[in-house]
Amino acid sequence: MFLGALTDKAQQSFFLELARLVAITEGDVAAFEESIDWSNAGSPTLAHFYKQMIDAMTSETERQKFHALVSELGYSASSMPFNTLHRSYARHGSSRPSTEDFDESVGLSEKLSSVFANAIKAKGADPELTKRVLNNLIEHGIELSEINNTLVKIKLSLMPEIREPALLALVDDIFARRQEAVQTLTLPERKAIMLELTAMGDVSGSMEPIERKILEHIQQGLGLDVEFLDEAAGIVQKINAASLEAFELITE
Repeated sequence: MFLGALTDKAQQSFFLELARLVAITEGDVAAFEESIDWSNAGSPTLAHFYKQMIDAMTSETERQKFHALVSELGYSASSMPFNTLHRSYARHGSSRPSTEDFDESVGLSEKLSSVFANAIKAKGADPELTKRVLNNLIEHGIELSEINNTLVKIKLSLMPEIREPALLALVDDIFARRQEAVQTLTLPERKAIMLELTAMGDVSGSMEPIERKILEHIQQGLGLDVEFLDEAAGIVQKINAASLEAFELITE
């Protein structure tokens, strides 16, 4: 809706990385955990697990919203996997991706592997947390002798004590890598980015506590007033309500 001002490639890349992160923040962790075949969960690599996490934690509506943002910036996402950014994008009307459009290719599952590894290293040794992990894995039918390091890390990655700091660290990573782009953003551009990210966070009609923390952290990084998120959320809800009213008017 408000991305017309973002014409710089580095700024667009910065925004898309944040939008993708917000898209995977909300999700039914309990349902994802129940869907895991714990008897084989320790066999694949952790990177494979994080790819599964991305798929499970991102709804079709969120993917559609993300691809709509990609299109608004003038890129085609018709053949672009959600997990990979930048070099996969092609301008509308182009038959092949342009290597000049973005400056690097970032695999989301690889980034998740890194930030979760750091979060687990920082907090995973907590005795109480370790006890909960082992008990939970046993509840999933896994013998104590079969519990390996990969299973423990997978279970830890699903726990809020690890998940929240890992995702916040990924926000910091994006800001650090895109520091030059952030510094060139004007105040209206920062507000436009925050409004669009708020709309992504509210795409399901509600905002989970962890989504709000992520958005608050992004807002702080953008140097916006603390009340802007609430103002943006109110505007997004009004826009969504107006869109629903328009749809009902057309279809009645």
